[in-house]
Amino acid sequence: MPKWIAESHKIREGLSIGGVKMGKTPKWYLQFHPKSAPRVIYKSLGMDYEETSLSRNAAEDKARQLFERMIKNHDRGIFATYVPSLERTIDDYLDDLRSKALDNETLLAKGLDPAHYVERGRGGSYHTLAKYETRAAIFKNYLIPFFEETTQRDGSNPRKPLYEMEIANIKPQSLDTFALWARNDNPTLSPSRISRIITEIRALWGYAYDKEEALFIPSPKQLPQNLRKRTRRKLKEEEYLVLLTYAKEKFEAFNKEPILGSKQKERRDNAYQFYLWVNLISWCGIRPWSGRVDKNILRLDGIIIENKGETDEKRFIDRIDEKSHTYRAPVPREAWWVLDKIFEFHELNGNDIKKQKLTSYVFFHTTNKDGYKKGWSAGDPIKGFRKSWGEAIIATGLQDETMKTPQERLVPYSLRHYYLTARIRHGDVPLLQLAQSGGTSVRMLEQTYFDFIASKEYERLTKMNKAIPEEFQALAKVDY
Repeated sequence: MPKWIAESHKIREGLSIGGVKMGKTPKWYLQFHPKSAPRVIYKSLGMDYEETSLSRNAAEDKARQLFERMIKNHDRGIFATYVPSLERTIDDYLDDLRSKALDNETLLAKGLDPAHYVERGRGGSYHTLAKYETRAAIFKNYLIPFFEETTQRDGSNPRKPLYEMEIANIKPQSLDTFALWARNDNPTLSPSRISRIITEIRALWGYAYDKEEALFIPSPKQLPQNLRKRTRRKLKEEEYLVLLTYAKEKFEAFNKEPILGSKQKERRDNAYQFYLWVNLISWCGIRPWSGRVDKNILRLDGIIIENKGETDEKRFIDRIDEKSHTYRAPVPREAWWVLDKIFEFHELNGNDIKKQKLTSYVFFHTTNKDGYKKGWSAGDPIKGFRKSWGEAIIATGLQDETMKTPQERLVPYSLRHYYLTARIRHGDVPLLQLAQSGGTSVRMLEQTYFDFIASKEYERLTKMNKAIPEEFQALAKVDY
């Protein structure tokens, strides 16, 4: 039992607070002692103890908030086993995310706006079950193992796993070790992926901070992101032609056979749309969408046509970048046929482009399929062509199962890399304009495609040699 520095202060029946000597700095503690409890429970409030009314009032406010949750647990019969710990905080956090996601899914199914948006997230980002599952997987695969394996001294007590400690007592220095732990435990994790997991650490602490259980929101150390060394494998022109030929021939093979049912129609339509999708991404350079975030899926109203039918007609695609900023990607005339075929496909499958009664998505399922998680209805979006992509790169021999690192694997994003590489190598567009139309930055282009930029600019960079006076050039030539 903690020893009070001074007489404890009773707030209400079953709840008192007081100061407890913990290391060099005394802390406020609450004492939970309802009549029916089998034992008295003490819990740190995570606040420095001061003998002032201001400090005591702040401690009272936090104790009252915690009391409400603790009495609920007590009434549910689980109070006797309650142990304040990071494990408990994580459970509460994930329960909160899931509850908000379910609420939003219910509202969206009714055609209403979501009620719960991501705290400290990018504008317009709201909770969904897909996001919850992604975040829960991060905890299961990375963060919980890290918290279980990483230890720290808990006040005057011996070292113990972070997972068993109260979140208020975990030091930021302990969290700083995550990046190195992740790299050693999972060598294939890229710095950007590790950064994403660190974002989840901050979100967890933010949740606890809002509940006044954590004293700060940490900024764990990141791995240095050497973009040039970790650049993903780029899709070469000859590889692109192989991929494109495969996609076209696969659809044509389906088209030669009679359609005997909805399953075969869905497979044929999917193959056709995959072929159009490959062309669209590689001609426009827009970011492929994974489907995890609904707002990132390409919609018909994202296709912009200016001065339609006129000699100065222009076509664009409006997209959202990773910072939720909109950028407008031009569609070259050579790729207008892709948009025309997309419009034609919609009309043939009963979707009026203007009224969009069947669907508002550019790529969509044309049949119904039963299933709780893998089912869909006609008009639902094709959230991503990841399966079609995986089959294509394996079937063409562009990749095999032994290729696991980012430098070896081809991903749908490789089509965007192909577009940017082609524009740098063959086009004559200033990097600033290319970056703006591609939703990226000049710095990112320079770091990721520096080899192509240097090669393209070779003549221009070396042209200055012709302006050097001949007598200087003669002086520079010395035989050994």
